[in-house]
Amino acid sequence: MPTLLIGAIVAAASNLLYADLASGAVYIDSFARTFGLEAFGHDLRMVRLLIAISGENIAGGLAGAAFVAYLSSITSREFSAVQYALLSSLTFLVGSLGRAAIGEAIEQIGYAPVFRMTAMIGLVAVGFVMLEWIRTAMRDRNGKTGGDVLAADQVRAEQGDTA
Repeated sequence: MPTLLIGAIVAAASNLLYADLASGAVYIDSFARTFGLEAFGHDLRMVRLLIAISGENIAGGLAGAAFVAYLSSITSREFSAVQYALLSSLTFLVGSLGRAAIGEAIEQIGYAPVFRMTAMIGLVAVGFVMLEWIRTAMRDRNGKTGGDVLAADQVRAEQGDTA
């Protein structure tokens, strides 16, 4: 859960890199100067883009790995492929449904405000991760094992049932 929480935070915060880039890259430029990254390119615009894309890729990799691990932990061993496919598809469906509205918002108010807004929307995911962490901690504190699906897997394994 700590990795999932960090992944949600950095994924949401990575949108702020693009907001800064759209606003003139003040913070990205100071980051590049601080760490001497201007030497990576002759064109400062490309260095800015390199930093923004690298930050997003690092955040997405961390968040994605944590998300896959979490989904894998909540699926039944017997039906893991189907359950994982369903859960991950539903997750990406939510993002796909909002693309038209985001495109319209970009035309209306511009890139920087939209990227700030998407960072704020990402805080919803952070909130859900915190709620799940609290829920699982309370469940573990009460002495219960995993969810019903995982408990059913354990019973089947103890009985030697392979069907």
